Amino acid sequence: MELKRRIDILILGGGLFLIEMLFRQMAFTGSNTTAVFRSFFFDFGLGLLLSLISSRLSGKKARWFFFAVLFLAGSYAFLQLEFHHFLDNYYSVAAASDELGRVSAFIRPFLADALPVYYLCLLPAVLSLFLRHPEPSVPKKELWLPLASGVLCILLAFSSITVLPPQNNLRNAYRHSSNPELLMNRIGVFHFLVRDVASLLDHSEEQLQLIETTVQEKTETAAPTAEPIQEPAVDDTVRRYDDSVWKAAMENEENETLSSIDHYLLSRPISDKNESTGIYEGYNFIYILVESLDYTAIDPELTPTLYRMYNEGTAYERHYAPKYSCTTGESEFIALTSLVPYSDVCTPNVAQHNAYPEALPNLFKNKGYFVSSYHNWDDQYYDRHTELVSFGFNSFKDVYELEIPLIQGWQSDKELVEKAVPYFIEEEPFFTYLISSSMHWPYDEASTLGNRYLSEVQKVHPDYSLDLQRYLSKCMEFDKAMERLLEILEERGIAEKTVICLYGDHRPFKLQLGELAKQTKLIERDGEFYDDLVPFFHYCPGQEGKKIDTLCSTFDHVPTLANLFGLEYDPRLYIGNDILDGNCQVIFPNGDWISEEGVYMVYSDEFVPYPDQELSEAELASLQARSRNATAISRAIMNEDYFAKRPFLPLPTEE
Repeated sequence: MELKRRIDILILGGGLFLIEMLFRQMAFTGSNTTAVFRSFFFDFGLGLLLSLISSRLSGKKARWFFFAVLFLAGSYAFLQLEFHHFLDNYYSVAAASDELGRVSAFIRPFLADALPVYYLCLLPAVLSLFLRHPEPSVPKKELWLPLASGVLCILLAFSSITVLPPQNNLRNAYRHSSNPELLMNRIGVFHFLVRDVASLLDHSEEQLQLIETTVQEKTETAAPTAEPIQEPAVDDTVRRYDDSVWKAAMENEENETLSSIDHYLLSRPISDKNESTGIYEGYNFIYILVESLDYTAIDPELTPTLYRMYNEGTAYERHYAPKYSCTTGESEFIALTSLVPYSDVCTPNVAQHNAYPEALPNLFKNKGYFVSSYHNWDDQYYDRHTELVSFGFNSFKDVYELEIPLIQGWQSDKELVEKAVPYFIEEEPFFTYLISSSMHWPYDEASTLGNRYLSEVQKVHPDYSLDLQRYLSKCMEFDKAMERLLEILEERGIAEKTVICLYGDHRPFKLQLGELAKQTKLIERDGEFYDDLVPFFHYCPGQEGKKIDTLCSTFDHVPTLANLFGLEYDPRLYIGNDILDGNCQVIFPNGDWISEEGVYMVYSDEFVPYPDQELSEAELASLQARSRNATAISRAIMNEDYFAKRPFLPLPTEE
């Protein structure tokens, strides 16, 4: 091979590999030697193929060709890093239209937010402009050599892949993996790009891969007794279902995936009723997704109504809101369905036409409630007009239908309350879902709500950064919305028969985590923060406040609320559990999880137990299987539109 060809390969392959290593250093903690070797083979294999194109170019044209290739590669790595920094997730080609749409409205803060170190990804492109390139002199007959070498290297790279643990089907995991972050860590950013583009052309069916658990439920053997045998009394705390129709459907099902979903759900445990079952039966319910709600927002001086509701209500102090691909939209999806959303596409915009009879609005509708939803923005990011109706809401009204006046920045939640209440207040019993926006970022620039109460915030917290002060100013607007809502309920005489439940969709983006940590409860492990701990509480005037220290997340909302309101539901259909029963597991999109016993870190494949906690290997394997199965089964349910094909679900309890 001649000098020019060797230089071409070195520039292209070496440049790609350098960008790869810079990306890996900035994106992931810990080392992954196997992944580095995979990236080396793939990047130099790709460099060999690209050298074919450059082999006939003059020195000047080759220089610009190399610059273009490395600039595009560096820009892709830069955008992945900044997208993760900006919205806490990586993007995929499949979801590019949704994700770029979310960023396009904030292009200036998106670029301004980029850490200077991210621009190192463009360094190889700049350096390529200063390299000398010999003129082309490769005979045509020698072209087979680099071509064969390139194909060989790429085949070697592909053959060395171990994308997911051996319990998973390799081919299916590589072609259909729903975890961009984990896959990118395992195979490299450019290999991920090629796989991501190729997956758009792959229309083969995704196979459902479930992992068998290793821990069986313990059964107790009753001690011998001399007492006469009596018919056992009927235990009215036990939920019983007639599964005959469901089992018949499973046995007659020709679709293997549907049959596997049937088998998995039927085998899940059924939680019993508990002391909290039905304590709110017949009550009105107002469920509020609070944009960017953090514990910092619950301030005794600045947000007294919010502070009172939190401390006089039932607060779940170890509540997480895992951030999936479309943060707010998927926190909403989880909190209404208890399914694990896609992590590579925007679930509200790809599964919005599915049937969700098990969703919380449908459960309330089945109980005779008037169910409706309201938001003070439009469908710019999520197709809520379709999705929320699929969940069972009678109607959904946005900022224009509610005729909320537009202001600079995000809209007023007080206006949302004023405009929405007349639509449902006469319809008792009602279940109302409010989606707020006042506390939405950015906080690093002036806005109507960010400046509205700024002077009051500065009097109370003069030492806070201006960004945090603007955030608290927005929080004060939300607090006034809650004050007005409680006033209306009192005026109507229904305050003590109405439960208001608030939860945060994610922590406030673009605020310094260290500053928030002064107020926000965080779990720290080797310098890494699980920054998804956000408030979740419900409040009803006149009831005694309590704090619950049970681990939980947005996955657990539906079964918990359904139990509290005495709704007819089947616990087997939900990924989450009734929080008051415990045994909850927080599942993160990158494969990490938290249980009552400790934290599992996927990149290091390490389980870190909490003090005085331990797990056997079998118990750990069971929790691993539970987490992976939850993701796999949820994806299969959405892919197959499972509930549309099982119209008899959820099953009613037997009397």
